Amino acid sequence: MAVAEFTQTPLDLPGCLALAALSTAAGGRAEIEIRPGWREPLNLYTVVAMPPDSRKSAVFAAMTAPLLEAERQLIDQARPRIVEAELARKMAAKEAERRTIEATNVRDPDARVEALNAAAEYTLEAEKPVPALPCLIADDVTTEAAASLLAEQRGRLAVLSAEGGIFSTFAGRYSSGVPNLEAFLKGHAGDLLRVDRKGRPAEHVEAPALTLGLALQPEVLQDIARMPGFRGRGLLARILYSLPENTVGRRQVGAPAVPAPIDKTYTSRLTRLVMLLADRDEPQRLRLSREADREVLDLERHLEPRLAPHADLAHMTDWASKLNGAIARLAGLAVPCRRHPDWLG
Repeated sequence: MAVAEFTQTPLDLPGCLALAALSTAAGGRAEIEIRPGWREPLNLYTVVAMPPDSRKSAVFAAMTAPLLEAERQLIDQARPRIVEAELARKMAAKEAERRTIEATNVRDPDARVEALNAAAEYTLEAEKPVPALPCLIADDVTTEAAASLLAEQRGRLAVLSAEGGIFSTFAGRYSSGVPNLEAFLKGHAGDLLRVDRKGRPAEHVEAPALTLGLALQPEVLQDIARMPGFRGRGLLARILYSLPENTVGRRQVGAPAVPAPIDKTYTSRLTRLVMLLADRDEPQRLRLSREADREVLDLERHLEPRLAPHADLAHMTDWASKLNGAIARLAGLAVPCRRHPDWLG
């Protein structure tokens, strides 16, 4: 609210970007269990559509700054491990070469086989990939690049942009065909994603978690809605939309800045949350209470009849069918985690 007041923008804008920031921190590292057999990953696709000169960039910078700081800290932590891995790889390559040369000079067949096996082991060590530098955020990225980054970053990536460049890329690049949306479809659902790269073995991302946090112009959203495949394959149904009222022409001049304590608290807690969850091998699992599950059941009972062919949501069953899951994800991001008091809520 303080950012909205300072920038004189609708609350929707910083609110949606705050959700995207939380999704960046928790995506791929946390999940919510509504009831046994139903889990939702805590990553979201959010889009705010506003006209030009709406101060989207200023709000975007304020809400994502802690993520950039966290990314810098992750990089600083990872550099020694990366240097060590690179050095080990080079040493293994030299040792493999040395042992291969020695093996060629061994006359005894059994000894030669043993020496070649040892050389092969070092060769395998030399071929192990060096961990990539941590990357939380991408901007104008293709679907192919997004898939590769998901593989490099252990299944987590956020595409955050104040201009929605990625959708503009889609609209321009695929104006005469249907794009490859696999990374963005599976990155929301957490389904197995296969990444094929030239000159390198295929990789499998078991549970990809992609975050979208875009602030774009309404025209871009209209263009995407008309693109072949975007709705039919379910991409548009995965997005939480906000089309707030334009405040341009009614903004207060000289609005007060964001109070320092609020800015400090937001920055420190979001940064700590990223760092807290960054190295988890298994997702942090949150579980709904029985009372909360009953509320979800009531919501399901209320929503289901509205999806019937002649009901009021029949024209948007693709989006409405995912609403319960989206609400569960929002709850998982908004409710404090008892085990970790730094969880934002």
